[in-house]
Amino acid sequence: MKRGYAGEIIPLMPAMLARAAVDQAPLPEGNTLGSAKDSVQLKELMVVVPKLVTKINSLENKLKDTKQTLGNDVLKLVKKVKTLEIALKRKSKKVLISESEGEESEDQGRKF
Repeated sequence: MKRGYAGEIIPLMPAMLARAAVDQAPLPEGNTLGSAKDSVQLKELMVVVPKLVTKINSLENKLKDTKQTLGNDVLKLVKKVKTLEIALKRKSKKVLISESEGEESEDQGRKF
């Protein structure tokens, strides 16, 4: 078993176990995994990583909220644009109809 960033237990598969065994082999040039420097770095990471995970989660939540808000606003704007387009089409049809009626009355006036 292996522990994740938040301390939860992660079961290892056979391929992962083989890789873990290779990772635990001594490093070349006399470096070992248990050196004091590695221990200090590990402790620093154990402090920083949970803070970063928390920050990532909060940013993801803000992003979801922002996407939802913007998505709703975009839908409202699309509906308004469609409504305005329909109103414009109706208005232009009325103008065309009134212009064509005006031309017919002028033509009829000339025939008399």
